[in-house]
Amino acid sequence: MGWSYAATPAELRLVLSLLRPSSLPNSRMPGAPPRAIIDVLPSLVILHDISTWFTGEMRASSHVLSHYLELVAMGLDFARYISQQQEGTGPTSLALVDGKLDDLCLPVVNRAPKEGSKTTSSDDAHFGLEQKAHAVEPLLPVIAKYFEWVGRVEKCAEPSPSTAEEDGGTHSTGPTRKLYLRSTPLSGALSNFPEEHSFQWREDRALLGGFNEPRATIITHLDGE
Repeated sequence: MGWSYAATPAELRLVLSLLRPSSLPNSRMPGAPPRAIIDVLPSLVILHDISTWFTGEMRASSHVLSHYLELVAMGLDFARYISQQQEGTGPTSLALVDGKLDDLCLPVVNRAPKEGSKTTSSDDAHFGLEQKAHAVEPLLPVIAKYFEWVGRVEKCAEPSPSTAEEDGGTHSTGPTRKLYLRSTPLSGALSNFPEEHSFQWREDRALLGGFNEPRATIITHLDGE
C-alpha cells in the first residue's frame, strides 16, 4: 500500500478505519482521501516502530499499556477484515516490527488522583489504585500473546577482511544480522516443531548505487537453522 506512515496514534487509527478495497460497492467514504481505496489487497500488513509514540519526547504521562495494545488490536482487526474480502487466497497476516518493544514498559492504569481530589472509592481501593498507577509492566509478554511468532534481531560480529575475501567479496558489505524466531502457543505448532529458528543474512549496501545513506537493504545471504 502506498500510504505514508501515520504521524500520530490518532492518525494511524484513522487510516486503519478508512482503508477500503476498491472492489466493494460504495468503497469511497465521504471525505476520505483517494489513497484510502486499496486496488490490490495486501497479504501482509506491517506496523512499524509504534513504540516511538510512547518513548522520548512523545511519551505522555497519560500513556498506559492499553493504548499500545489498542493500536495492535486495530491492526489485527484490519488484517482480518482484508482477509474476509479475499476469496481463494490465504489470510492476510499482521507483522509488528518494533525495535524498542523489548525494553518498553508502561503503567497498567493512569496515575491515581492527586491527594485532596474528590474520589468516590474507599480509602483501601484508592490506595490500591495508586499502587497500580506507579507500577509499570513490560509490554512484550502481553503483546506476544496476540501473535504466532516472536522474533528478535541481533547484529553479528563482523568478519575479518581475509574471511570476506575468501567469500568472494570484492566490495564492502553491510553488517551481518541474525533473526531468532520462536513460536508461541497461539501458533499451534506441533510438539516436534523446533521451538526456535534462526536466520542469518548479510546486507549488501554496495549494490544500492551511489547513495550517501542507504535507503533500502538487499539481503544477499540467508541461512536457516
